[in-house]
Amino acid sequence: MSLPDEQLSWLRDHVDNHVRRLAQLREGIRLAEEEAAFQEVVLELARNDRLFEALGELYNDAELTSRVARDPLGYCREEDIPLPEGVTLSAVNTEGQSTRLVAHVRYGAWAMEVGWDREGGFFASPPTGPAAAMSGWFMSSVEVPSE
Repeated sequence: MSLPDEQLSWLRDHVDNHVRRLAQLREGIRLAEEEAAFQEVVLELARNDRLFEALGELYNDAELTSRVARDPLGYCREEDIPLPEGVTLSAVNTEGQSTRLVAHVRYGAWAMEVGWDREGGFFASPPTGPAAAMSGWFMSSVEVPSE
C-alpha cells in the first residue's frame, strides 16, 4: 500500500520550500562574499600610504595637480603608486574649483566613488550594490570587531 496522495503532496510542498530557502541562503552567502571582497578593495585603497603621500604633494603643489589631472593613472604608474584591482582614477576640473581626483571602486555588482580635492578634502558616495544586501536587516545585528 502506498502513501495517500495528500500526504505526498504535503511532503513535496515542504521539500520545495526547503529547496527555495537553500537557494536564498546560497545567494545571501554569495552576496556577502562579494561585498566582503568589495570592502577589502575599499580598505586597501584607504590604507595606501603611498597614495596619501602623493596627495600631500598635490596639496602643496598646485601645478603638480594639473599634471596629475591630465593623466591620473599615468601619474600613478610613474610615481609607483599601487592601486587595487577594480579601482580606476579620473580627474574632474570644474570652473572656479580645484581639480577633484576621483577613485571609482568596483567589485562585482558593488560600486563606490571616493575622491579628494585641495579645498574640500575627502568625499565619498555611499556604496551601491544588490538591493537585497543593501536592506537594513541584512547585517543589522553584526558587531564590529576591534582592531
